[in-house]
Amino acid sequence: MKCPRCQTENNTQARFCVQCGYDLSTTGQMKGAVHCACCGAILPAGVRFCTSCGTPIGNTFTQQNDDSEGTMILEESNPEQEDSFEGTMVLEETSMPFTVDQSDKTQMLNDSSMPFTVDQSDRTQMLNDSVGNEVNYAKYYENNTYNNSMNQGGNNTVQTNTIQSNSGNKMKLVIGLLCIMIVAAAVVLVLVWKGIVKLPFDLPFIPTMETETTTEVESSTVETINEKESGKGVSEEQLSNADRDLSEGKEKIENIEELIDGMENIESAMEQYKTLADEFGMSESVSEHMADAYDVYVSAIIKHKDMMAEQELSGGIHTQIMNEFGQAIAYAEEFIAAGFDVDTSLLISERDGFDTSYRNRVIKAFNEFASRDSWSRTEAWNLMDDTDNMFASDDLDDPIRLRYCYALAWWTQKQIESELGSGTITQKGAALKIAGILEATDYNLMLVDYYIQYMHAEGQDCSMVETAYLEILDKLADTQGLHIGEDVDMAHFWYFNDFGQYSVDDKNGVTTENRQWIRQRLGSVTF
Repeated sequence: MKCPRCQTENNTQARFCVQCGYDLSTTGQMKGAVHCACCGAILPAGVRFCTSCGTPIGNTFTQQNDDSEGTMILEESNPEQEDSFEGTMVLEETSMPFTVDQSDKTQMLNDSSMPFTVDQSDRTQMLNDSVGNEVNYAKYYENNTYNNSMNQGGNNTVQTNTIQSNSGNKMKLVIGLLCIMIVAAAVVLVLVWKGIVKLPFDLPFIPTMETETTTEVESSTVETINEKESGKGVSEEQLSNADRDLSEGKEKIENIEELIDGMENIESAMEQYKTLADEFGMSESVSEHMADAYDVYVSAIIKHKDMMAEQELSGGIHTQIMNEFGQAIAYAEEFIAAGFDVDTSLLISERDGFDTSYRNRVIKAFNEFASRDSWSRTEAWNLMDDTDNMFASDDLDDPIRLRYCYALAWWTQKQIESELGSGTITQKGAALKIAGILEATDYNLMLVDYYIQYMHAEGQDCSMVETAYLEILDKLADTQGLHIGEDVDMAHFWYFNDFGQYSVDDKNGVTTENRQWIRQRLGSVTF
């Protein structure tokens, strides 16, 4: 037996449809009823469209009973009658074997969304063929109302597909969001595991409640700041350590043997005074102690300078004393920046005076060597050995530098002579040694002369150097009237003499202009 609602084949003896639960027992009482081929709803006689799904009446089938009795065919109604009954249809009272409420009959017909026309003679037949009793009619009415509610405003199949499509899209959206949340959670777990991200409960607990200890620390900090601003925080006990170092330093500097140790004690005291001022602020007491300590320190440097100046002249002594003056000036700049009032006038005066006087002493001592008929090249070099710190490297005409270069040239020649005598060097080797040091000796002409001699002895070509050398000799003869080899031999040619403040002769020497020309001429030659 086929279900009139869903068209599902059921067992002949089945009372209800296995698919939709429709009561099949009423089919025997609905002999010859016309049903919609699409949804299986019972159709009233004379309708052109299904009142449930709107399917045209051509797609209908006739319900047959179990005895396979005849088939009822629904004929089309008269168009004129359709026009007269178009719209909502009102049922007339009939002699039915059951009682139906008037409002239910009207509601059953009004539930249809499709306009239809029913022949007047078929109205009673429609109701008689629908149900056989009050209970079955109620079921029909409920099913018909359900189908109408599912198909309001359009086709039932299209609406069902749309709902299913929307439900599928929502389900995909929910699944996508869940996947994103799972991936994000996994990323967070990895970052936490590697220590890149810290969760709030992993952070150390920091109490925000103000404790008595915190209050005391803040109060102490405020007091320290106030003390630093007022400068009244330095106690006598705090000054005592620095005062003790200062007192020891004063005693030691009175003894020449303990002078250096005394200067170290004074330096320690000054550093302590500065530290106290940084921590507790400047005060009159600290400032006075610092001023006293600095004055004592300056006096110690002067005393040490005087002691060292009495020793044999040396560029090393000059360097040491000048470094001590420089350190004292650096201390003064640091203390002044911290707010102390220290006096550097005496220190600077003593420094400048020492530098000038010591340089003069060195120059005069070297000039005395050169004025002798015979003089020791070793003695001259010992005097000038460490004087390369007494002049600026870019001041080529500094009097100290000129004498330093001259002493270096003769010291180099003495070494070459010793090496040639011992056989540790050849004459070509001697020439190469001169070529390597010639610029450092300010192109001393005595070394150039020896270079040419050594190269000739080895049979080497040095024509370019020899040509430049002869041009220099002609230059000195033409501009200064000095003929080397005639007026003065090469061993007594004072290449260091510049005819300036420290001149040793008014003819034997080289003017500043000629010396510059010699540097350029020999500097252009390859040795």
